[in-house]
Formats: sequence, structure tokens, C-alpha cells
Amino acid sequence: MWFLKQYWGTGVEYNGSGFSSPRFDELIALGESRADPVIRRNAVINAQQLMLDESVALFLGYPKINIVGNKHIDGIKMTPSEYYMITKDLKRK
Repeated sequence: MWFLKQYWGTGVEYNGSGFSSPRFDELIALGESRADPVIRRNAVINAQQLMLDESVALFLGYPKINIVGNKHIDGIKMTPSEYYMITKDLKRK
């Protein structure tokens, strides 16, 4: 929710695209205001679908990621997001 709001929310400082949609803003507000994980999940999925339907952003590529480990480290997992390689599951043997 935070990421979507920061980059595509109406009137937000980092919304460089100028995208503005009352429905998108409603979905983000719904997801932020509810504790129910199903409601939150559906809100973010619908917000993302709206972005796809309206061609809000064009992502041209994704950086290659290299990951290095050794026999003293357990729990390294490669994920689509380079921001989450270091997790609670990463352990030193």
C-alpha cells in the first residue's frame, strides 16, 4: 500500500507521473484502513489491476541480481525483489 500510494497516489510528492484516479485512491485508503488481510489483499490487487488497465506505468526492465554465499550461511533465498534477501531466516552456521 505504501509503495503504491507514494508513487501513484493523487497529489503525493513522489507521484512524478501525475496519475490521479479517485478509484485508485479509494482502493489504497481501503487497504490502509482495514485490518482484515483478505480485504487488504483484494484492495491492493484491484489497485494494481486498475494501473494495468489504465497503462499507468511502463516498466522497461529489471536489474540482474548476483548473490554470493558460503558454507557458513544458511537460508539465502533469491526472490523477485532485491530488497528482501536479508531476512529472519538468514542464519550463520
